[in-house]
Amino acid sequence: MVMFNKKFFKKNEIEPTIKFVSVINGLDKIKELQPKAANKALPQWWKDMPQITNMGNLSVKRCPGIYDILKQGYVLPMWVNANINLDKDGAAVSFDTGLHNIRFMPWAIHPNEQLLDYTDIDIRGRKATHTIKIINPWRIITPPGYSTMVLPLTYEFNPDFTVMPGIFDTDIFHGTNIPIIVHSDNKPFSIKMGDPIAMYVPFKRIKSKLEIYGTDTSEFDFIMDEDELIESKRKYESPYRKMQKERDCDV
Repeated sequence: MVMFNKKFFKKNEIEPTIKFVSVINGLDKIKELQPKAANKALPQWWKDMPQITNMGNLSVKRCPGIYDILKQGYVLPMWVNANINLDKDGAAVSFDTGLHNIRFMPWAIHPNEQLLDYTDIDIRGRKATHTIKIINPWRIITPPGYSTMVLPLTYEFNPDFTVMPGIFDTDIFHGTNIPIIVHSDNKPFSIKMGDPIAMYVPFKRIKSKLEIYGTDTSEFDFIMDEDELIESKRKYESPYRKMQKERDCDV
């Protein structure tokens, strides 16, 4: 049964919109717990980094590919204080709703026979020991033809857990729980209310085909000239950004 409900979208709504609908009363009114555009929730290390280092080199902050993925989509903050206690036999999760006193939704523990017994997962030098499903109080709704990628936070390196990426067709089904792989050396840890937890990136589903070939002389010269232009000027300006603007003006 298709669950997409057209009442969530205006008849002539043109711009693709991702909608976060809370099933917890009052959660949508708490600003610091609302999902936010990723460009409004950049990692602190990125904001602190200079574009030019003390030695006069370009820092990674001048890499357009990294910046563009950092600002892609939406960041979901944690809506409760969660305390995770672990042992070799399982995991227990307790919650503190803080001053907001909002209702929380219990999480679930995935037994290792569902994943970890079949693969040896080692993340940042730590062995994965548990899998926990975070029950998400937000329902994600996208227009027809659009799905949503649920991803770990880009360039945030959590020592205790990693979000398992996935794709949901959020134009027909809106629940997107968040499984996490725990690799905390069996030490207890907490996820604080308001901490960013995962990224949500909507995209339009398309069919594509693969084509592989080598370049002829004219294509090769064009590609190499383009590479040389960007490399020679990127310390002083951004030809890539200029190309993006020109492309967008032509659309």
